[in-house]
Amino acid sequence: MNNCGIYIIMCIENSTFYIGQSKDYLERYYGKNGHLLSLQGNRHCNPHLQSIYNKYGQNSLRVQLIESCNPENLNICEQKWLNMFKENSLCLNICFEVNVPPSWKGRKHTEETKLKLRNLHLGKKRSNLTKDKLKIARQNRTGPFFKGRKHTEESKRKMSQSKLGRVPWNKGIPCTEEQKEKIRKTLSSKLPEETPFFGRHHTEETKENLRNKICKTERYLLSPDGELFVFFSTKKFCAEHNLNRRHISQVLNKKESQHKGWKLPDA
Repeated sequence: MNNCGIYIIMCIENSTFYIGQSKDYLERYYGKNGHLLSLQGNRHCNPHLQSIYNKYGQNSLRVQLIESCNPENLNICEQKWLNMFKENSLCLNICFEVNVPPSWKGRKHTEETKLKLRNLHLGKKRSNLTKDKLKIARQNRTGPFFKGRKHTEESKRKMSQSKLGRVPWNKGIPCTEEQKEKIRKTLSSKLPEETPFFGRHHTEETKENLRNKICKTERYLLSPDGELFVFFSTKKFCAEHNLNRRHISQVLNKKESQHKGWKLPDA
């Protein structure tokens, strides 16, 4: 299905509408940086559309593709539709010229601007009132973008491949004493009954199943010298070779390419 083209967002209560372009109009409307999320946060760049949302609610809006086209023709097609509705009082668009201010499409902040924006927000903290508002907004967020959907095996494989060999941003950076104290306070403030497994125990049957599953699964790793090792217990293997158990598990699950030179035979 081709979702690239010109879309319209229409209010069924008063027939007002907004014209836009996108390579994927559903992503543009329901996505994490889409229209709906901005409207729910009361921060949409179009005040007319925001007022319509605030007055009539989310269920009053409908989004629809009105013309399919190739990505390179998006500007031409959108300009045609904007010219058509330029004198229409029901059209909510503010700018009727494609890719002119306030449009930021194709433009990027300079390094100097990025530094100024960073310094502007550095050290700022959200108030408890703001945090509560954001929490309520997230809880009330709806939409069919990914609700009830699952990643395909191909998508999972692609995401796994994209993360192979990626070095964590905090690798080798030790926590400061202040950070350690914050983590310690956070963990110690939780009551035992707040943990998901509090008061529950594995049955003997479950323990036996887990034990058999672990012990019967052969695992293979190549040493830095190219020697093949076969083992069952990751914990025991890491202890014998002075390796980090978490990183070795990531290697075995193909989430990391190697750890201290140890890697999968087919890597």
